[in-house]
Amino acid sequence: MLKNYVSVFLICFLFQGTVFAQTPCDSSTGMAGVYPCNDYDLMSNMPISTLATAAGNP
Repeated sequence: MLKNYVSVFLICFLFQGTVFAQTPCDSSTGMAGVYPCNDYDLMSNMPISTLATAAGNP
């Protein structure tokens, strides 16, 4: 049982970085945090309705 708790904790800890690592590019400054957004283009956009199903929430 303790092994399950440790596994869940490690998974949550590892995925925490991916949530905070996403910084949108500010169009007025051209920066995403301390990094420049030069020469990066949005190649595609997937709306949340594409991921939604009749049986669940989006």
